[in-house]
Amino acid sequence: MKRGIVVLLALVLGTSTLAFSAAQEASQKKKPESKATAGQKATQKVKDPVCGMEIDTKEAAGKSTYKGKTYYFCALSEKEQFEKDPAKYVK
Repeated sequence: MKRGIVVLLALVLGTSTLAFSAAQEASQKKKPESKATAGQKATQKVKDPVCGMEIDTKEAAGKSTYKGKTYYFCALSEKEQFEKDPAKYVK
């Protein structure tokens, strides 16, 4: 009798472990890849030319182009400040 309970318990635990492993494996497959896929730009860290803060280009509050180069800003007020006198902030 004890042996039957032990075997049954082993089967139940083994089944739930397999179910847990399968569920964990499936959830890992659904996670987005950290690398950019086709059609997506990779995120890039840049320095705000006004305050010097490092920001992600995708999360920038604003961007401006000066002499063919794009500059990114952490706040719209800094973008406006830059656009008034870009030469002041570009080295």
